[in-house]
Amino acid sequence: MRRKSISSATRVSGLGRVRHDRIGDAGAHYATALHNVAAIFESEGRLTEAAQYYTKALAARQALLPAGHAHTEITRAALKRVERAELMAAKKHSTRRDVSALLR
Repeated sequence: MRRKSISSATRVSGLGRVRHDRIGDAGAHYATALHNVAAIFESEGRLTEAAQYYTKALAARQALLPAGHAHTEITRAALKRVERAELMAAKKHSTRRDVSALLR
């Protein structure tokens, strides 16, 4: 029987829940781990999950770091990038569906 393959982000995100239970949202290492999990999801094209983790990382960093801190801004920029990519993918899908309807 073959073992089901899971992405590295799925494995790490499961560990993130354990880490979160121990130190809470404000831990600097936890915020970095959330950001890194989001980056893995983004690299795999799993934009919805990436946006969720970037949002969690941003909230943790905002709670911990002063306004305008570089790490917070990096996470904010990554979240915006993923949200733009999600929007573009949705528009592309919508356009493709409209074209298919016209060709019928």
